[in-house]
Amino acid sequence: MEGAIESGAEIEQLHALLSAHFAGLRAERGDAPIYLFEHDFDNADLKMLSAAVRSSLARYPIESHWWVPRHLPLLVAATEIGYVYRGTGTDFWPIFGEQLGQTSLGDRGALSSLFRQSVARLGLAQPPETPWNFAFCHIAWPVLHAILPIELHQPLARAVRDVRSHIDLGASDAELIAPVRNRARLAGGVRLIAWLEDHYTAAAVIRQLLQPSGNHGITSSALKRIAADLAQNESANNALREARKRQRALEAQPKVRPRRRAEIEPKFAPLMLRKIEQRLSLALKIPQMEQAARDGARSALDAIRWRAFLWGDGRPVPGRNIFSDFPLPVQIDVFPEPDTPLIADVAALPIAQQAKDFLGSLRVASAAPILFSDFSDDGDALQRTGAVIADSGHCIVLVGPVQTAPPEAEQLGRVAGLRGYRLDVADPANQAWLASMGFAVRKTTRFSWIGDAEIEQHRPIRRFRVGSFIAFELSSPGGNCEARLTAPDGNQSVLSGTDTLLAGFAAKDVGLYRLRYGAGEEQLFEVIAVDDALRLLTIDIDAGTASTTDLADRQITLRFDSVATVQEAELQLMLYCDGRAVKVVREILPDTPCRLGGDHMIWDHLLDTDTVEQLLSARRAELCLTVAGLVETSFAFEQATAPFAWSKQADGQLVASDESGNLEVFAAVPQQPLMLAPGTNFATIDDVKLFRAGHGRPLQTGGYCVGPRIWRLGDAPSARKPDRLLRQFEVARARDCEADGRNIVDALIGWAAAGVDHPVTQFRRGQIVRQLEGWMVEQICGHAWSQRENALAEHKGRSFVEAFLAACARLNIGYCSLQMSRAQRALLDRILMRLIDARALPITLDTSREPIEEDVGVALDEVFYDAYVALADDIESVGDMCPFNLDDDVDVGEVSENWDKALRAAAREAALIELVDLLRPLDAGDTLSLADFESMLPDDVVDLLNDWISKNRPPHHARQWNRDLVESAYWLFARPAVAARLSWKAAAERLLADRFSARAIRYAALRAGTSLRVE
Repeated sequence: MEGAIESGAEIEQLHALLSAHFAGLRAERGDAPIYLFEHDFDNADLKMLSAAVRSSLARYPIESHWWVPRHLPLLVAATEIGYVYRGTGTDFWPIFGEQLGQTSLGDRGALSSLFRQSVARLGLAQPPETPWNFAFCHIAWPVLHAILPIELHQPLARAVRDVRSHIDLGASDAELIAPVRNRARLAGGVRLIAWLEDHYTAAAVIRQLLQPSGNHGITSSALKRIAADLAQNESANNALREARKRQRALEAQPKVRPRRRAEIEPKFAPLMLRKIEQRLSLALKIPQMEQAARDGARSALDAIRWRAFLWGDGRPVPGRNIFSDFPLPVQIDVFPEPDTPLIADVAALPIAQQAKDFLGSLRVASAAPILFSDFSDDGDALQRTGAVIADSGHCIVLVGPVQTAPPEAEQLGRVAGLRGYRLDVADPANQAWLASMGFAVRKTTRFSWIGDAEIEQHRPIRRFRVGSFIAFELSSPGGNCEARLTAPDGNQSVLSGTDTLLAGFAAKDVGLYRLRYGAGEEQLFEVIAVDDALRLLTIDIDAGTASTTDLADRQITLRFDSVATVQEAELQLMLYCDGRAVKVVREILPDTPCRLGGDHMIWDHLLDTDTVEQLLSARRAELCLTVAGLVETSFAFEQATAPFAWSKQADGQLVASDESGNLEVFAAVPQQPLMLAPGTNFATIDDVKLFRAGHGRPLQTGGYCVGPRIWRLGDAPSARKPDRLLRQFEVARARDCEADGRNIVDALIGWAAAGVDHPVTQFRRGQIVRQLEGWMVEQICGHAWSQRENALAEHKGRSFVEAFLAACARLNIGYCSLQMSRAQRALLDRILMRLIDARALPITLDTSREPIEEDVGVALDEVFYDAYVALADDIESVGDMCPFNLDDDVDVGEVSENWDKALRAAAREAALIELVDLLRPLDAGDTLSLADFESMLPDDVVDLLNDWISKNRPPHHARQWNRDLVESAYWLFARPAVAARLSWKAAAERLLADRFSARAIRYAALRAGTSLRVE
């Protein structure tokens, strides 16, 4: 590799040499990953390679095609830079520019493309999907191929030193890595923890460090170089020397024969089959331990942010979800064998043995065929563990692709490599096919009432009038029928027959009767002397914009609420179009309270092809609902304009049209965002405008913002203050508060959901949306609330850890009195937040309610000191002089009471206590303030609010909230652009009528950290 040859030819020779070397490694290694750091070059060769690459980069940029057929020398040179890259504090690309030449953004993307090309051709390692790799997608490639970058030498050596158990170098890679990973999690090294996830590479490096003489699956020259560089670091070398000494001592100890443990009985998690938009999906219902054991395991796994991989594959599942009662979605191509553990590698988890045994015992009965019950009203079917099926109703079976169901079976689709069929078990052909699959069909005795003597068919227990003749029929084809009637006084009478039994009696005694039949089935009914005329049932509807298209598209939900369960009541739906009856359907109402969504079968019967055609052509429709003997109500729907499209003419004028022709165009400007002015010659001008269209009045959809196409350097991107609108707003607020509130919400939805075509437009529209949001909050929550919220504006969006650090700085706790620049102080705060998160310290709103433990106080002292050490290293690594001396100037040692003060101050700020004082009832407001909103998903916040409102809403309010309305109201406060796709009109009406609930929803939106953010 010597000689002075032209750099282009030299690059080609180096590429050919590297290609042959890595191709040989691929042939030897099989499917194991290959790293570019295994190039086997010495220092002289690397210097020559770096010089050749630098010379060629001066003439050929990376994004030019010249590097595509000869890219390996460039990738090796980049990997060498990734090896010396030290993360935060030093940048990769400045080092790259200093050693090889400056790069553009296009060059960086081209470098990643060359790495991907080598992956496809040579099978090189690929960066895993981690937050760091997503954030630094181009740097991730060379850092990964450096195997163990220098920045990880010292953390790895310390983690291996701190392992207190014997590291078995002959064990599997996962077992070898487990104790080291646990120590890394305790130390808080985020980058090291992510590096240890690659078991193959991490095990090879650790084996090399503890046993230098062996062959460990990666080129020995690369591992020896890493070990030699690690020895240059005195701290890392001392830690590694102690680790080797401890491991030799542990290996010399006599092995304790483990006690034989009793075999753990597997626990099977039933599958759930779901049908969403005609597609099948699967979920798992995990069985649960006792509450105390479950809470302890969940807390321990939350502390280390453990994620489970079901069957060792797929998307990670948070540990808290494993210990919840909610089904876990499963995405899998083919089911593994039934004896395959659902969760593997649980031995190294820091939880009690009982929890380990529980997780390790989980299995799934995945052998086909798989039997499910029929779909419920929510679209879920639960796996049945038994092999006996009753011959009444329907069932669902998943079978292999080679098995074919009878023609009578309904095909549902495919999931997990299996075909789904829905069967009517009463059909003889289906029964024969199920028997061939190994399922036994049990003959059941069918029960039915005869006549119409029953009163009020909504009761949980059927009722009859005293003196009525009560008749029933039992049917058991080919079998015996027996009925045993027990009267209120305990007297019994028995009747029997074959095939069919018709029986009846005159009810003379008042009280509860019990009728037993078949294989233990039972019917309860009551005989009463007088009627109970109490009305129990109410009906509500969520119908979006209440248009006929919403009804035709089934974008509606019927909600039935009752103070007691209503069973087997008859529901009648009658549809009127322009005053004429079109269709009538009847169906048995599910047990109340319940809801009938757009996927319920009753809509299939009501909205057939002919009915939908008449519905869409009608200007007005009315849906009448009747529950026999209980309630009658109706809901109106109006025709809405079909979806329309915007177009721009050559002169810049905007035109909107649908199938009926051109629509009227309305516009609003920042000076008057509430006023939509109609016109005919609207064109794009310099200022931002909101355009809406409609027939006679603007529609709520299709907002379109336009603005300046050129952003000049001297332009100040700011909207003029709408002084005129402010005066109008004050007058309107004094005249009609609720009406003005509706106008504000309407304008807010229009501006927030409008399309954006330019950065200046986006900025100005954001100002308008923020102004409208402030007005909406004042209208809905009141002037006092708005004033306090504005006073707390600087604290919005601040996390609890940020509030804690701000309190420490304000109270002079933890921070030392040092002369630092603003940039250095900001960097110190970022380091502190990273260390607190990495070490999983309990700095949360929940922990602020109790005095801090002394161990946590010591840990906080160490965090602040380590932050100053990291800050000093970062400052000195870029060539600057550190403004303080660690030995003389940094003295962090606070008593636990001081940390308590900072936590309490942060809790008051993060919980927005000033706003909690305005929540009513007072005790309910305090309860809401204790929720940990930072760790909750939006759905969790909505569920919490729905439960809170149902318990604490004012009793004098006649109309009730439901979850859909709570969700729409939450997003109206949190992100209006999302609320535009929900039932925001109904939510706005409910908010204007219920200020108590509105304040609670606004408080949750502020605490969740999503409020006042514009898309």
